[in-house]
Amino acid sequence: MTGIELRHVRKQFGATVAVEDLNLVVRAGEFLSLLGPSGCGKTTTLRMVAGLEYPDKGDILINEQRINDIPVHRRNFGMVFQDHALFPHKTAYDNIAFGLKYRQVERADIERRVRRALDIVRLPNVGDRLPRDLSGGQQQRVALARAIVIEPDLLLFDEPLSALDANLREEMRVELKRIHHTLAITAIYVTHDQAEALSMSDRVVLMRDGRIEQQGTPDELYRKPASEFSARFFGQVNDVSATVIAAADNGCRVKLDGGPEVDIAGIRANTGEPIKLFLRAERAQIGLSFPNEPGFATFEGTITTCDYLGVLTRYVVDVAGVSFVVLQSAAGSVLRPRDRVTVRIPSDAWMKF
Repeated sequence: MTGIELRHVRKQFGATVAVEDLNLVVRAGEFLSLLGPSGCGKTTTLRMVAGLEYPDKGDILINEQRINDIPVHRRNFGMVFQDHALFPHKTAYDNIAFGLKYRQVERADIERRVRRALDIVRLPNVGDRLPRDLSGGQQQRVALARAIVIEPDLLLFDEPLSALDANLREEMRVELKRIHHTLAITAIYVTHDQAEALSMSDRVVLMRDGRIEQQGTPDELYRKPASEFSARFFGQVNDVSATVIAAADNGCRVKLDGGPEVDIAGIRANTGEPIKLFLRAERAQIGLSFPNEPGFATFEGTITTCDYLGVLTRYVVDVAGVSFVVLQSAAGSVLRPRDRVTVRIPSDAWMKF
């Protein structure tokens, strides 16, 4: 199995530094996502691994062998792009077989491998169709079959699902994950979509301004963000300014600016210190009332906005001049703007950077 390593990799386009001193190890068999906003360097990193761009500095290694100078056609990598890049005049079969014919594989072996690839992507009966006769999801599966049919050392994905509609994206996420487990192949996946990265990846690398901001399992990045940027990138967060009015080793008591006082666990600060606190929208709860329990703070407030999102409802609640965004299951009682409610927040739900 194949592992990839990038050591002190740098890439600059004119006056713009796209990737700066990037160090990254992709373990053999791992599904790793490069995640971040536009311009963060994730696609440039993928293109350097693929051989479509060459680093200005640093080394790229596959199984400890430097591949910087190996051209793209000699790297046994499968690539899947956003626009599918299928030949419009060739059938699905011929699109998939193209890389094998280029490698001068024997006809009988081509037939076997193309049929197997079509079976893996669950399209056994579309080999004779042209791309225009296939749906967007089917075209993407054919593009994936073309990438895996060459039995690559590494699979590279550049935002392959971003052009699909929401339901199809969800379906293809499940399929890509299934195929990855079936093939047990190393994969690097570029996306700006946090849901894709969190749901599909063994590990996520969050990038910012050409550097790695944080990396870890999806759970680690979501639950233990290392910076304000990381916290804001995943999910929806409230940020609240506060002043520490009492400090202890295991937490502190703060007064929210313009709002109530609250006890916070696990955050150390000095008395009198102004701090900024972050709270994920789903960590707060709202209801008509809650019992007093240790480890929770409760506030009275008024709903100002209510947005029904299907599975969830997003509320904005005014608490003594402080607005809290709360995401809550839509299966509960229906609350409306101007309803008086109680907001409950666990004392360990707050973050500070």
